[in-house]
Amino acid sequence: MRRQKPSTVALSSATPLAQLSIRERAHRAGREMSARSVMFYTVVAEQLGLGVSDLRAWDLLLKDGPIMASRFAELTGLTPGAVTGLVDRLVKAGVVKRTPDQHDRRKVIISVTNDLRHGPTSAYFDSFQAAISKLYRSFTDEEVRFLERYHIAMSAILQQQALLLRAKKSNRKPGR
Repeated sequence: MRRQKPSTVALSSATPLAQLSIRERAHRAGREMSARSVMFYTVVAEQLGLGVSDLRAWDLLLKDGPIMASRFAELTGLTPGAVTGLVDRLVKAGVVKRTPDQHDRRKVIISVTNDLRHGPTSAYFDSFQAAISKLYRSFTDEEVRFLERYHIAMSAILQQQALLLRAKKSNRKPGR
């Protein structure tokens, strides 16, 4: 398989799809999926009385928790202070709890106490999960393995870039 050179064509919506390379079309589709994901989860978060960042951070905890608050800051790309506020909101919503570490009481472990995907709030997720399951059944196992690999790699890139942006911001001088 021959690798193509990255294109320099702007990915604005003004560029007709037919003029874009397959990589540019894939990038455009990924941007659209990302935007629609944010919009979908904004609606779900509003229904649950949470902010969209809170809901998405809860989802990371559901997958990776229980974890130390410092590790949660790394996963989210947020500062420790921002994580404290985020966890405060999730505790208030009744979906996570803080537990002091048994070995070092200065450290805090964050764990999920309520799986919003089950019980009274499952209605916000049931239709979506059914649609995703139907979509995955339309792909071969090989295609689904590719999607899994792609999503894992993209998630790592997004986490890395968030941390880089956070580091750049903290290195700036006040007033800049």
